[in-house]
Amino acid sequence: VDKFVDAIKKVVKANYEFIPPYDSGGALYIRPLLIGNQPILGVAPAEEYKFIIFTVPVGPYFPEGFKGINLEISKKYIRAAPGGTGSAKTCCNYAGTMLPAKETKSKGFAQIIYLDAINKENIEEVGTANFFGVINNKLVTPKKTGTILEGVTRDSVIVLASKKLGIDVEERDISYREIFEESCTEAFCTGTAAVITPIASVTLEDQKKIFNNSEPGEVTKKIYKILTGIQYLDIEDEFGWITKA
Repeated sequence: VDKFVDAIKKVVKANYEFIPPYDSGGALYIRPLLIGNQPILGVAPAEEYKFIIFTVPVGPYFPEGFKGINLEISKKYIRAAPGGTGSAKTCCNYAGTMLPAKETKSKGFAQIIYLDAINKENIEEVGTANFFGVINNKLVTPKKTGTILEGVTRDSVIVLASKKLGIDVEERDISYREIFEESCTEAFCTGTAAVITPIASVTLEDQKKIFNNSEPGEVTKKIYKILTGIQYLDIEDEFGWITKA
């Protein structure tokens, strides 16, 4: 872990001149990558690996303001199954999502909400992001079952909601049917690039749920403000999340 963190720091320092200005809303995106590079044709674990870190300056994720996205629930495709690699940040987890994403985007949606592989009942992930909903004034998110990514931003949101906002947080099975009930008043997804992305609407065939007239909800906005405030050093980091390069 120490070698990993040290390598990240060195790459950031080497690309310091490419870090966007504070008031631009941009960031230096960091992508660590581990690739097996042993010369072998057989299906077997490599004995040699190459560890790569690359960075790229990116603009603000919401250049036109903090706006929600429209999502579609898929009962046709799955992202990961029990006993597989769904909880790992591996390329194979995304290969099978490219065609579904292309199809849903052609219908005007930003991404897919994937359901569990067995019963097609419980919400798992949103494409490449973790899912959150506000149901009965509680913040709920799918529990870690080995089929969803254990996202860093996901963990941060859980901590902020409970410790900074005093909101009850539940990690549990979430039936997609709950999304269409009145008790579900907000929804958003989390990830490294977007941090928090509000969900404006969710559609399943002829059912459609629009949240807050397509505007971000109050809980969503509060968590986003605190988390980005900590990231930009505008709010004190009492959790020890910030690492100085």
